[in-house]
Amino acid sequence: MKVLIVDDSILVRNMIGKLIESFPGYSVAGEASNGKKAVELVPELQPDLVVMDVNMPEMDGIEATGKIMKSHPVPIIIFTSEDVAEVGYKALDAGALEILPKPGIGKMNDPEFAAQLSSLFSHVIQFGKVKLGLQDKREPQAVKTAQAARVGPFSLVLIGASTGGPGAVRKVLSSLPADFPLPLMLSQHIQEGFDRGYADWLNESTPLKVRIAEPSDRLTRGTVLVAPATHHLVCLGDRILWDDGPRVGNQKPSIDKMFQSAVRTYGNQCLAVLLTGMGRDGAQGCRDIVVKGGHTLVQNKESSVIFGMPKAAIELQGASEILHLDDIGPTLVERTAR
Repeated sequence: MKVLIVDDSILVRNMIGKLIESFPGYSVAGEASNGKKAVELVPELQPDLVVMDVNMPEMDGIEATGKIMKSHPVPIIIFTSEDVAEVGYKALDAGALEILPKPGIGKMNDPEFAAQLSSLFSHVIQFGKVKLGLQDKREPQAVKTAQAARVGPFSLVLIGASTGGPGAVRKVLSSLPADFPLPLMLSQHIQEGFDRGYADWLNESTPLKVRIAEPSDRLTRGTVLVAPATHHLVCLGDRILWDDGPRVGNQKPSIDKMFQSAVRTYGNQCLAVLLTGMGRDGAQGCRDIVVKGGHTLVQNKESSVIFGMPKAAIELQGASEILHLDDIGPTLVERTAR
């Protein structure tokens, strides 16, 4: 797999390049110090993946991403720093598939991090090529049900997502109307410093109100309360609490912890959505919701950047419905019809 590295810092390019060269089957196809040069190099080098910075001279990463996706589409991952995280989300609008914090030297030397990044690159390349029509599409997966689809009454919508989640969550929320009748809670695996930019970016795409949950917040109809990157988000009645407990399954915020806190209070009135992501977070929570008579919508393989979490929920028989991403928002509207 050939990777083009785009960053105005030669030090960063060298660090990321050495890391990529350590991945089995990967090589650095080339380097560019600005977006303008990247736009020129993509058709020449034909990389399998572009790793793109945001703030660069001559042409920034957002403009470069847009130009590349229009002329020579290729999977793009944005590597950016905390202070420009909010700007980095704009690159997702331009066609990038994922946004990640720039790894520091400590991360570069961590074998576990390297293995996770290598796996992520492979998934993004595979998904990106399918999405961009650069290889044959996977066979569509039919909708399956573990229980009869039901229409309310529901009291709360819960959404969990990880890798590939920002774009998927935005797709779902943008499909919901301003008069959506329920409150929503969202736990996204995200790096510290990237959460508020994420919430603001989501807020621009939907008539609903999206914001980071505050300690002792209250559930409000038509408002999406987002877990901060530093805490689990749990509910107690109609009150939202920050939980500073340990990681659950190495995750904080934990989707399982949010789902399970909600089902203890609302039982069969929980309506949950589990989207793309690595690992198993949210799978047991989905199972618990189904067992209590609630309803879960799980993203299918075809539309997931990484099918790990949805697959785990399906294997635990925690998926009431398995849906393409495009169908999840409209299905939420149907299931909450009064």
